[in-house]
Amino acid sequence: GRRGCIGGRHGGRHGWGHRQGGGGFFGRGRGGGGDGIRMARKLGAGDLQLLLLHLLNENPRHGYELIKEMESRTNGFYSPSPGVIYPALTYLEEIGFASVEAEGNKKLYRISETGSAFLKDNQANAEAMLNELSEIGRRFARAQRAMNEDEGGESDEEDNGLGTWPLG
Repeated sequence: GRRGCIGGRHGGRHGWGHRQGGGGFFGRGRGGGGDGIRMARKLGAGDLQLLLLHLLNENPRHGYELIKEMESRTNGFYSPSPGVIYPALTYLEEIGFASVEAEGNKKLYRISETGSAFLKDNQANAEAMLNELSEIGRRFARAQRAMNEDEGGESDEEDNGLGTWPLG
């Protein structure tokens, strides 16, 4: 079928159609969770744009709200910076997938008909990515909790240059 031809001539370089093979999102198929964490930190541009469309499809949102929403959907694990979000939103606007309204000094982004049609074709990808990010986030949060509970228990050999606590 049509693979990854988004927005006419712009589309190819963003590689949206590259998910047919196995291996899961964020490289998890290739060797465990650590891989997933590294990959999620470097979400591809096309992946991020797809996630943004997915969120805009639910509600028009400001860039800041999109960052917060992404953070809450992934249990605090993935919080894209403004330097990543805004260029992605600008690109979606340029290829006609989103429109922008000025609201005071903020911009409100909403998905366009073209963007909705594209999202419909790629809905499964968007949901799979969000589910996977949120699963990584859950595991990440569990690991953080476990580390906090263990703190002070194990790292006797290594005091990380913080000195040792007097024990009495």
